[in-house]
Amino acid sequence: MKRKNFLQQTGMMALGAAIFPKDVLAGTQGAQQMFEVDHSALLARAAIRYFRPVSSNDEGLPIGNGQMGTFVWTEKSDTTDGAKIMYQINRNDTFGMDRTHKHYDPKVLSGQNVETTDNALSLCRVGICVEKAAFRSQVQNTKEGTISFEYKGDSGLNDMMMYLPLYAANQMELTDAYLGMYRRMLPDCEVAARQRWGVTKGAFVPEAVGPSGPVILSDQAAPMVREVLAGKRTRASLPPEVILECLSETTLDWINPKYGSVRNDHFSYLSHILSSGAQLAMQFYWRYQMTGDINWLRESAYPMMKSMVDFYQDYAQKGADGYFHILPANVHESYWGVKDGIVDLAAIRSLTPKVIACSKILGVDADHRKGWEEFVRKIAAYPAGNAPDVVRLQTPEDGPGPRGASIPLFPAGTFGAGYALSCVGRQNVDPVWMWPLYPFEDVSLVRGRFTGMPEEKADFQKMQLTYANLPPTFYGFPWPSYAPRLGLADEVRKLLPLYVATIQQTPNGLQRSWGQANLGLSAEALQSALMQSVDGTIIIAPAWPAEWRADFTLLARGGFLVSASLEKGAPRCVQIESTFGKDCRLLNPWFPAPAFLIAAGKTPKKSNKQIIEFSLEPGEKVLLVKDPEKMPQLPIKIKPGSGPAVKTLEVINAKGQPVKRQLGKA
Repeated sequence: MKRKNFLQQTGMMALGAAIFPKDVLAGTQGAQQMFEVDHSALLARAAIRYFRPVSSNDEGLPIGNGQMGTFVWTEKSDTTDGAKIMYQINRNDTFGMDRTHKHYDPKVLSGQNVETTDNALSLCRVGICVEKAAFRSQVQNTKEGTISFEYKGDSGLNDMMMYLPLYAANQMELTDAYLGMYRRMLPDCEVAARQRWGVTKGAFVPEAVGPSGPVILSDQAAPMVREVLAGKRTRASLPPEVILECLSETTLDWINPKYGSVRNDHFSYLSHILSSGAQLAMQFYWRYQMTGDINWLRESAYPMMKSMVDFYQDYAQKGADGYFHILPANVHESYWGVKDGIVDLAAIRSLTPKVIACSKILGVDADHRKGWEEFVRKIAAYPAGNAPDVVRLQTPEDGPGPRGASIPLFPAGTFGAGYALSCVGRQNVDPVWMWPLYPFEDVSLVRGRFTGMPEEKADFQKMQLTYANLPPTFYGFPWPSYAPRLGLADEVRKLLPLYVATIQQTPNGLQRSWGQANLGLSAEALQSALMQSVDGTIIIAPAWPAEWRADFTLLARGGFLVSASLEKGAPRCVQIESTFGKDCRLLNPWFPAPAFLIAAGKTPKKSNKQIIEFSLEPGEKVLLVKDPEKMPQLPIKIKPGSGPAVKTLEVINAKGQPVKRQLGKA
């Protein structure tokens, strides 16, 4: 051995002996389990106790395993003086109807809309949350004068939000039924793309669609519906039998001339939303990132992702400026019939590079890559928030009300929602300006602050300013997913409890109506405040309030189980375990202070870098600490918190009115 190498190695050993306890120097702490959890005690703190019968079944006790569940509630008995116990069992892969399900009721008059709930046709939601599905029935006279209507058991993209926290929670099997449903309908979505939009490739996933896929129109109906969508035919000119074909899918039912929420006779809330399939494709891709499952990529994720990019590429129009533009399209439900909506542009900018990368991994579609590369390189720029022709938050035609705001334009240095064509005004309250940040992740915290190019850091600053100017949403404040992804710990501290308190409307802590979506958003926001791994770089406590303590284990992209114990906004220690073996990138949570890496059977290493990189074999663990002499003894024992179980908060709603809300249940 050379003298230089000998001195380097013995010097490191001496350093280790001086600063590391014996078990750390031996590597035993690096291999230990991070936490010892008393699950019974933790669950007991969240127990739901009923002291009186509930007023409706959706207030019942939810039980289940994520795939099968039920509410349990009591009702007055019809035959005795007592009560009867009621329950309904649901599976998340079983549906009460498909797009061919029909029902006839002679009591309903032509043209009448009927809102019904049917317990027998309920859909099981994720986890233990089971919600009654509302089935709208629309009626139309046929040529023979018969009264006909169909139940619509649509799975909307609101349902998608329930699944957002399952990836970091390492519960991939709970996504099987939902993602599998969309994968199975992909061939029919390809037919829908051709029938409704006239494209020659790709797939169109309607915003709301039944479990067996979109309605496949007849040869007679397809060209007529396509002309209505393109503004070349009026709804009133459609034959009754064509209208009937559209009534069993919410994305098409507005074609009924009796449907009122329509602008210019061919735009409605869901009519021109093109981005739904792209949102789903992101989840397919996240699952691949988390698991490294090449079969999942080949059979499910890549076909879904490629179909969405192909659809956009064919739908886009190349302008005189040499750039590709998307028109007309809805910016989700908020703005109708716009040019270059921010949601569609974010979907294209995010998905296209991922499709190119995945095609290389799989060794397929090499002849498509050049076209994809040109498409994403020449896609139109994001709209500017202060551009003169950008769609505005509110116009006089929309009238007063909580949906609008009196701000005519965002200031300079912000993002706009899209450019106005024929429709004006804001129709709904989705915070679409933020979608490049999430769910599409074209703008991210790690690139915006640490690793990005100058233009990526500039986009992040624009997103911060856009967030600061957001108009009111459903509850008078932004959805909770954005603050943690902007690194705003103080905003998380104020916003997340208010959001959860607002949506807890029933004794079981759930929310009526779109509660499943809001619960998913809340859980995902909590995860993102604890840990993020966009672009494969792990960030610990990116937006965790210093006032909150936390111990967690979450799955990061790349298949790394990340465990950390947080105190005063920073980790006491971090453990990384590889599930399938890969290079790991981690932002040093104590930078500019160094981090010490401890692995079983290896000499501890010191890193002064802001981004630490290392490799792990499957099942291998590494422990990171700031001060080896002050690191906690492992395993850390997790016990229930000692704070109050119930807290009353004041929420300012979208109308500017203070409302008392209760966080937690007595």
